[in-house]
Amino acid sequence: MASELVTNAFVHGGGDTVTLSLGMARDRGEVVCGVGDSSPAPPRSGRAADDEEGGRGLALVAAMASSCGWYRVEGGKVVWFSQRASDGPGPARPARFPAGSCLPHPVLAGGAREAP
Repeated sequence: MASELVTNAFVHGGGDTVTLSLGMARDRGEVVCGVGDSSPAPPRSGRAADDEEGGRGLALVAAMASSCGWYRVEGGKVVWFSQRASDGPGPARPARFPAGSCLPHPVLAGGAREAP
């Protein structure tokens, strides 16, 4: 999942710098990954045809992650996901990657500077 977000940041992020943040919410048994790029444009889930190789990455991240989202920061955006160590009963997983900006995951919030 991290590889997908990093690849998307390089391919679609509009720059040559990508930031990777990893953290852990021990109280929730959750690992968090945030990937920042210099584009303020929202991440967009593709609609790939059956025979296309690309266009499914964000849908796969959303399907596998415990939670996911994105938010704007000064100079771009951060796309994130979290994964619980044991993904048993709990909140329902997102059906697709969020289209609108949301708040940073609490683990990533410490270094986030939200864009005006």
